[in-house]
Amino acid sequence: MLYRSDHLYGRSRHSYGPGGTRNRALLWYILFGALHEGAHILAARCVGLLPGKALLDRGGTGVLAGNDVAMTVLRAALGRYCMIPAPGDDAEEEQWRMDVVRHAGWMFSASFAALLITAVLAMGRWRRPNKAASRGKHTGSGEGESSGSVEAGGIVVPSAVLGSPCVRAALITALESICTDLLGLGGIAPAAPVAGGAAAVAFLYCGNFGLLLLDRNWTTSDSGRAALDVLEKMVSVTMMRGAQSGGVVTFGRPRRANAGNVVVGVRSRCVNAKRTDLSKKIRAKVNRDVFSPLISPAMPSSDLVQTFVGHTRFATTSKATFEGTHPQQWTPPMYRRLYNFNLVGRFHTKSSGASKEDFPRAVRVENYVTHNGDFDFYEHRGRDIELSVVQSWLVRAAGAPAPAPVDSAAIAGMIDILRTQGCFGLSVRYAICLALPASRICEDPDFLPTYQECEKVGRAFEKALDEMLSERDGGGGGTIGLEEVGEDPRRREELACRAARTLRREGSSAEWMTTFVQPAFKSQSGGWSDEEEGGAGDGTGGTDEESGGGSDGGEVDSEGRVSLHHFATIVVDAFFDNDLFHSTKTFLSNAKGSFGLAVTASLDAQRQICLAARGQTLSVAFYPTKGIVLYGSEQAAVKAAMNVDVPGDGRHNDILEKSHLDVDHDALRLDLDDLGGEICLLDWGGRKFRNPALSVPDRATAQKHRVMNGSMNVYLFQESSTAIHPGRLLYHRMTRLTRNQFVRPLQPEAADLILKDIRDIPRVCQAIQDDWRGAGSRNYAPHGVRPPTQQGSSKAPNMSLNRLTAWNLARCLRKRMEGLAEGTIHRDGGTVDILLTGCEVSLWLAEQFASDLQKALPKLRILAVSSNKLLGLFGQELSIPTTGYPMSEKTHRLNDSIVIIVSHSGGTFAPLACSNLLQSTTTNLFVVTSEWDTQVGKQLRQMHHDDDRIELLFNSRIFTTDVGMRPAEPCSVSVAATHQLLTNLFQHICIVILSHQRFRHVSGAVITERDLRVLERCNQDNILALEEIVGVDVRGNPMPKEYGGTERELRRQGDVWSEHILENAKAYIMSFVYIMATVISGYPLAYLIASSAGLASAQALYVIRAIDSLIYFYLPQINILLLRLFQRRSLRHRMVGRTVVVGDIPWVSQAAEAFLSKIFACSYSIAGLNVLSGNPADHFVHRHTHRVVRGSLVVCGRPDGRLSALSSLESAVCLSVNQASSIQSMGATCESITIGHNPFRLPLTANGIFLKRHRPLFLCEQMLDDADLREDTNASTASAVTSASGTQQEGSGSSRQIGRRGGSLRKMSKQVSFHLSPSPNSTDRRGGRTGVGRKRRSSTALMGAYMNLEKEVRSSKKLSPDGDALDRSGRMLQECIQRAIHERKWLDHVRKLFEMMDTDGDGTLSLEEFVTEYSKFKPELTRGQLIRVFREADVDDSGNLSLDEFFDIVRLPQMEINAMLQHSIRDSRGLIQVEASDEDYFGENEIKASQLGKSISQGATRSQHFSQELYETRVASLQRFVAMTTMFHQMGHRVQSFFPKISFDVWGYRMDRTHSIMRIATTASPVSGADVRERMRALKQLEKVLHSIHVISVAWLSYRQRKEAARVNELEQALSTSRAIQAKERLEKREKESIGVTSRLLSCPENLHHLA
Repeated sequence: MLYRSDHLYGRSRHSYGPGGTRNRALLWYILFGALHEGAHILAARCVGLLPGKALLDRGGTGVLAGNDVAMTVLRAALGRYCMIPAPGDDAEEEQWRMDVVRHAGWMFSASFAALLITAVLAMGRWRRPNKAASRGKHTGSGEGESSGSVEAGGIVVPSAVLGSPCVRAALITALESICTDLLGLGGIAPAAPVAGGAAAVAFLYCGNFGLLLLDRNWTTSDSGRAALDVLEKMVSVTMMRGAQSGGVVTFGRPRRANAGNVVVGVRSRCVNAKRTDLSKKIRAKVNRDVFSPLISPAMPSSDLVQTFVGHTRFATTSKATFEGTHPQQWTPPMYRRLYNFNLVGRFHTKSSGASKEDFPRAVRVENYVTHNGDFDFYEHRGRDIELSVVQSWLVRAAGAPAPAPVDSAAIAGMIDILRTQGCFGLSVRYAICLALPASRICEDPDFLPTYQECEKVGRAFEKALDEMLSERDGGGGGTIGLEEVGEDPRRREELACRAARTLRREGSSAEWMTTFVQPAFKSQSGGWSDEEEGGAGDGTGGTDEESGGGSDGGEVDSEGRVSLHHFATIVVDAFFDNDLFHSTKTFLSNAKGSFGLAVTASLDAQRQICLAARGQTLSVAFYPTKGIVLYGSEQAAVKAAMNVDVPGDGRHNDILEKSHLDVDHDALRLDLDDLGGEICLLDWGGRKFRNPALSVPDRATAQKHRVMNGSMNVYLFQESSTAIHPGRLLYHRMTRLTRNQFVRPLQPEAADLILKDIRDIPRVCQAIQDDWRGAGSRNYAPHGVRPPTQQGSSKAPNMSLNRLTAWNLARCLRKRMEGLAEGTIHRDGGTVDILLTGCEVSLWLAEQFASDLQKALPKLRILAVSSNKLLGLFGQELSIPTTGYPMSEKTHRLNDSIVIIVSHSGGTFAPLACSNLLQSTTTNLFVVTSEWDTQVGKQLRQMHHDDDRIELLFNSRIFTTDVGMRPAEPCSVSVAATHQLLTNLFQHICIVILSHQRFRHVSGAVITERDLRVLERCNQDNILALEEIVGVDVRGNPMPKEYGGTERELRRQGDVWSEHILENAKAYIMSFVYIMATVISGYPLAYLIASSAGLASAQALYVIRAIDSLIYFYLPQINILLLRLFQRRSLRHRMVGRTVVVGDIPWVSQAAEAFLSKIFACSYSIAGLNVLSGNPADHFVHRHTHRVVRGSLVVCGRPDGRLSALSSLESAVCLSVNQASSIQSMGATCESITIGHNPFRLPLTANGIFLKRHRPLFLCEQMLDDADLREDTNASTASAVTSASGTQQEGSGSSRQIGRRGGSLRKMSKQVSFHLSPSPNSTDRRGGRTGVGRKRRSSTALMGAYMNLEKEVRSSKKLSPDGDALDRSGRMLQECIQRAIHERKWLDHVRKLFEMMDTDGDGTLSLEEFVTEYSKFKPELTRGQLIRVFREADVDDSGNLSLDEFFDIVRLPQMEINAMLQHSIRDSRGLIQVEASDEDYFGENEIKASQLGKSISQGATRSQHFSQELYETRVASLQRFVAMTTMFHQMGHRVQSFFPKISFDVWGYRMDRTHSIMRIATTASPVSGADVRERMRALKQLEKVLHSIHVISVAWLSYRQRKEAARVNELEQALSTSRAIQAKERLEKREKESIGVTSRLLSCPENLHHLA
């Protein structure tokens, strides 16, 4: 060093300042980086990897190529990498060269840094610290060591040395080089592979995605930002299938000039962290690796269509590591001697201008695979080879170590072996490894040759091909080309013969071939004898004996070896045929497992990519007006370009502006046949290259289709002989994405996806109701006002898809009910009439639906089963026992059952597989899903009659919520929408069965049309309740302040619970602040107080320090107590992580638990949450009360106990909550809250959130109000009515003075709100005052009140005149006796009535007898109504009523008869529809019609019990679930927002994602999918065979019947002819006899006399 030390230290005579120091450090850093890369280049030159001429090689392999010197210097200085070409093979003996190059860099940088520091120290003349003066001189200070020196090893190193910009740059460069070159930890940028390439990866399930940019504007006009937007959106959607890691590969040209036709693959991969967004990480990685001009090793090229092939992973059998991340690559990039077939269009023949060096030439070869599925076995020579054996074999066969121990890496390795087109070396390796009889796959394949040996054999084929290409065509024309040789079988044969002769002459280098090829004519000199060449030398080919050497010709000897000619033929065929498509096809034909594949290679990146689907879904979308093609495992992912404009050219995304009729402008999606297996080749090079896209063997089997307005060809090959789409036009298979009302675009991005979903609930539920009622686009009524019903509208119905599906479901339901009624369907204990299946939340909703439907139709067998159980039983070769569940293969029969699959995503593995699996047992398959365009919907649409579009429309099988794809993992709107749709479906099934009396009796229908009308009214009014719960109306506008009280109360409670969760984190921060302040200042709290007070004695100091120590020890607890005191929360809760227990009916508690646990799945451990759930009416106490501790959080949903049918249920729920809340410790217990409609707060709960009632009163509530009103009227003062037995007064007494109409019952006006107001002065949502104050009763008080009402009814009937004098047991006994006597008298009376009406005395009542006689007792009923009653009672359709049937009529309450006769199941438009009740209170019409006066029978209220249960399960429970999601969202949002605020956005997470990042469970778990596909295919084939047998049987029986009828006719004709002849003969005989008798009589007079 000649520089002064002052400059090296960063100081000079002039002051540079901080900015100048940084600039000098940056310059030193750039210089040392360039020197480091120069060491790599020099080492490569020394070991022979860079010959002298290669430094300036214009062929594309040099480092300082031509005019690219500046770019090379920039790469070395800024990018800190250099381009060094890899060797031409992957032999192990070449590894030392790569190691020398790699280690040379870090050794140089480390040595240089050490020498620099030594030089600086020597020039500065620092020694040991005994010379203070000298030290002070150099350090610039007289303070010695404290002025900035560091003592190390006895030498004082001044801090200025370590702070020097030069030294710092050298040290950083040395550290970087050690990390990258020695430890392999990765560098600043992805450098080109020095040692042959980067590691390859693989994994199992997950999702594929990719895009092809045919329009150059996507990459050139805006630096690829628009393309990256589409890519990020595709990754974001595909992440729903799993996103623990992901990657993308693309191809480009090297950035160095004159690189020729070299194509370089750029692979960008990353492993997702727990709280990061994989889509953004992949976008950033691709942007840096592809579009960064200084870092990227390759760049997009104008002559290349930019393709991005990607994959996201959800690990199942291995950890989510970088080595397990796709895209896969087994063999690193290698240079092979290749005839590039894709250049045939330019260099067709030798005479067309191509130089000899171009055929063959070294070409960079690299293959990539993305795989979704599982690879289990590979079949070879009739044996299934296990995956582990294949992986061990590939290490030797491919000549590269296994990049990752997962199955997908083996797929990439198999593609490396199979993809051989254009390379004789690869073709020889393929023949030796797989194609010859002696080839075998084993764990120790030491007999296999290295690639160098295969390439030496391949040179003999190159020589033979060069001879053929240089010779004149036999016809006298010019020279022939590769195309002619490959197309003509005779020329292929000639090439094989020439190659065989060449191998004979040069066979000394192929000793290893004796393992595979017959050595019969090997000469003593080591070569292959040509004594038996025969006529092969004339260049015209010859027989096997002539070219193969040996009398056996092409036969196989005892050791499995073939003739040389046979070997040459296999190599030649592989050279011409094994292109990308054929290689993929060959692999899939032998592979066992499920596959969603995308295969791409550098040799084919200029024109094509190959996709395949078998057992895994794959879709391809074509956007012709935008010049982009997307594919993906998730159907929704290929919609990513629907709302995106092409950058730069001003094209609009609305293709309707271009054409309304030309279908070529529509965006279309092709769904590959994943059941039968299908391969798809996308080829966009048909116009550019002259050679065909497919090799000769595949041109006849693959179907060619033109897409993208002719700019792309699609080649399809279906593996299965039972293909779903044989011979159909491609357009008929495709789904139109544009101008299709059934296809929804992707949801726009939102800052809070969960909040967006919750606020969409009212709109979505209203849309489902309008769609079901055929209302179309609804004209919404003013805010808060219930819209008028549209059933009576005279407008034409807006027929929806759900209505069409409902019509088809009704048709299937009627068919089954008729079969049950007629006895054609055999019923036993295992018969299932309606089966519902799904997974997780969908299954819980289906279970509630099945429960309600089973109660309504008790004689039907309605079952809800997990899809995994069905797959385990029926989808496996060895069925999985359903232990703990009463179901097996023999317990349930699903033949012709009605199956409803509930799958909101439509892509979950188990329901999707069941949609295929169950087609073999029933055709009555339906699905409830989020939109029409889902995977399961596609499977059901393909069931039957695909070509008949009209019949397909009326065979619709898809019920859709029309919610679309929702990326948030915590499910809210999808749950509410599915539950809403199932409610409409429940009503439809019931109304169809109620439409026919035979169906009612077969199903044992308990539900009535009145119950359905009540449910529909509550269903419609439910929208108003949901609006108040979520805080927005159906238009998405915020609720007015006076109507948003419910949402505000829920969110306030969420804030309180979020403070419970955050208190540990806040206390931690407070502790840190306290410790930092006291330690830095030196004044802890107790010491500060003591010092201020003047306590300075030694004894006091020890005590003060002890107090401070205790404060430090208990500081977190102290801070938590301070927080609780300040926030007015309980001080006695435990200071640990919180647990939330959710209690409600099963579907609500389970769905709410899943929602809350997913919200906190990614939260930090200091703010973590444990979530449990239980049914408070069942096992809540047994499962969770022993876990109750101080501070446990319990939220419990309460049924509306104000309804007589639910008062006992609410009492049980309240008892469970009270038991949990009564368990105390240190005077504290759990913090419990309740959510419900009954506004009575439990005394042991911390809070009660009461939902407003948006419905009319039920009859029981009306009666209770009347009783309260009578009590208030009779009381002397309002205060005397204060509840001493558990009642709380709601509202003032004066507010309840309401006039009464019609005697006993008070009629409520429609203008009065039907919800309970917690305040007597509150207003309803219609703008009026509530007007009615009602008592707040506990569930126990409500039960007592209803029991008192029943006593009043009994006393009014005087069943027990002296009951007051009897005890309770005596009264019950007396009532039972009186009822028995009354029942006996009633039966006698009815029997006498029946005998009186039976006028003809035949023991039955005919229709006329019933109408005539019954009208005398019921004169208010018309003749038509009586006929309807008669037909309803005639169960056996005999036309007469028996005594038992007459008893059933008489037993019917009058309210039941009135409800039966009032309404039809069809509206004015003819739609089967349930009309909402328009009563002021439920039961009003029946009460009026019954004319009961002041006496209301007990049966009148009990008749509404089932409708009250339906209100609870279908409406009220939904409101409680939405309320819980609103509160839980506020909890999660507060916790999520806390960490970015305190860390300046350094910390943070998204609560709409979980750690697994799997919104849709597309993996086969827990039931394996290995056998599902084969079982489905077998069942499909069996179904077709059975159908064929049925058709043949029907035809044969018809033929036999016709033949039998013809034979009978002939016999009858013959018999009639015979009988006529016999009759004539008898007549003639009789005539002859008569004539004879007459003649004898006439001949004898005596006889005449005697006769007279």
